[in-house]
Amino acid sequence: MNDQHNDLFNNNFNEEQETSHVDLKFVVKLFFVSVFYMLVVGITAFTLAHFSLSLPSTLLTSFVNLAAYSLSLSLIIKYATGAPPQNQLLLMKRAFNWRLLSLAPVLIICTLALYVWIDGVAMLMPMPEAVEEIFNNAIKEDVFSLFTIIIVAPVLEEILCRGIILKGLLKNYSPDNAIGISALFFGAIHLNPWQAIPALIIGIFTGWVFYKTKSVLPGIIIHITVNATSVLISLFVTGQQNIVLRSGIPDYILLCIFSAVIFAAGCIFIRKKAVPE
Repeated sequence: MNDQHNDLFNNNFNEEQETSHVDLKFVVKLFFVSVFYMLVVGITAFTLAHFSLSLPSTLLTSFVNLAAYSLSLSLIIKYATGAPPQNQLLLMKRAFNWRLLSLAPVLIICTLALYVWIDGVAMLMPMPEAVEEIFNNAIKEDVFSLFTIIIVAPVLEEILCRGIILKGLLKNYSPDNAIGISALFFGAIHLNPWQAIPALIIGIFTGWVFYKTKSVLPGIIIHITVNATSVLISLFVTGQQNIVLRSGIPDYILLCIFSAVIFAAGCIFIRKKAVPE
């Protein structure tokens, strides 16, 4: 199978063939491969760091996190494409359309509007205190931790989930089914329900935007906005962090109506910028 994939990604590969191997069966297999890589790389990295360096500082721990995460996602992307490194870089370059940077303000506003609704969904699934403490401890104020969450994760996850998986699924399924499958994968690889459900919602939105723009860049902007907002709330908002509980139900309902109008207007604008089929 790898030989077949390599044939698809040689210097003469064409745009239609590059991800045509991606179907539902492949996505399910890729999920288990992803979990395997994340576990093996994570355990190996922290074992080596613990015995050789004893992790004397928070900064070093965050650097190990960054290295392990980057390596595991790179291995997953390599498996998903089956391409040699030089063609992986070409594939990633093709997934970007820098002209779409002009959409950044609209994408950020749309994402913040959607975040209001996501926070309401999160209230329906309250975290146990022990789990919440684990998540809060995972967000540190050092440069490596913030770089991992706000930059590295959005870039690598969007390349994988939209630039490879969704792009391939769109060749084999209807847009609705392809976007749904890729969003389910995106939610599932977070490996916990408190992140998986919001990730599913974000995955549907980023999937739709990818389908309309044919570029992972808008999805990266959306993903960065979500992660940066979560980090800022976690680090700087004291007391109750949930928008619903902080504002009260009546005010939250009004906020939802306002955010829905903003989100709908933004989506109409994005659709007008869609790349022709």
